[in-house]
Amino acid sequence: MIHRAEAARAAAEPTGPAPLNYFNYFTEIEEAFIRRRGRHLLVSPLDWSLMESWKAMGIPLHVVLRGIEKSFDSYESRPRNRSVKTLFYCQEEVEAQFAEWLESQTGAHGKAVGEPDAAVGGDAPAAATDEGRGLPFPRAVIAAHLADCRSELARALMLGARVPQYIPNRPSFTDVVAGSPEALFAESLRKEGVMGTSGTAFGGAAQVNRLEEAVALVRALRLDKEAKALAGTNVTTGGMALTDNADIPTALRGYVQLALDKGLLQAYPAEIKQTGPGQFVAVPGPRLEPARAVKRGEFIPAMVKLIVTMFGE
Repeated sequence: MIHRAEAARAAAEPTGPAPLNYFNYFTEIEEAFIRRRGRHLLVSPLDWSLMESWKAMGIPLHVVLRGIEKSFDSYESRPRNRSVKTLFYCQEEVEAQFAEWLESQTGAHGKAVGEPDAAVGGDAPAAATDEGRGLPFPRAVIAAHLADCRSELARALMLGARVPQYIPNRPSFTDVVAGSPEALFAESLRKEGVMGTSGTAFGGAAQVNRLEEAVALVRALRLDKEAKALAGTNVTTGGMALTDNADIPTALRGYVQLALDKGLLQAYPAEIKQTGPGQFVAVPGPRLEPARAVKRGEFIPAMVKLIVTMFGE
């Protein structure tokens, strides 16, 4: 039985010439990135991880390459002192191009996702009615992919923060397949005290909220002792206390404080939000919103800042 991701990739490959194999998908992306960056340096393990996620999503190679080109076109239109060091700089544009490509595939058939096929009297197979012709994944799956999950945070921290590899004689987690890459990440991070430090469930598929992101990032900097020393204090930024301090567990406030101080996270300012047509509400600030789910694009600046803090420019 063909896995959904494999089917998506097969559908995404253009007809005509033989489809690109696994090796070519990665090397084409790597070569395009190196060419536009202007320096012949190999991409990092984190960059390869990002390419793996794009392939698993079923993003066609031509869409990835277009996203890379547009990212560098935008970068070069506004010259700046810092150079592009990681493929993550292109992630937002690549996934935006993928979303546009999906929309074009749906529109080409003149129907919205989930709309029954009139040619078969509304009794179309589940794949056609749920996903639409030419759409590799249901919209709900695509939307879910935009949210970061614990397993991806673990992978990024494992590779980006240079956590030593560790596998115990007896597995620590009951929800991670022994011997898998996920097991290596989870066990290594637990040993180093970064993630999954208690309990027997790692919860790799769970979404990551801003509080958990703050704790993991600070622990990756090996500042656990300093964070614990600030337990119970009011978290501040710019000389102002967060308006949602009460929503942050007292034992974890030190982690949030250090994450803000190190620039790993940014507090949200006071703002006016529109809740409906002609309806607005004042939202106080500064605030953390600790329970807010972290999006992939939001995590990139935090991870880059972590790497720069640990290893310099």
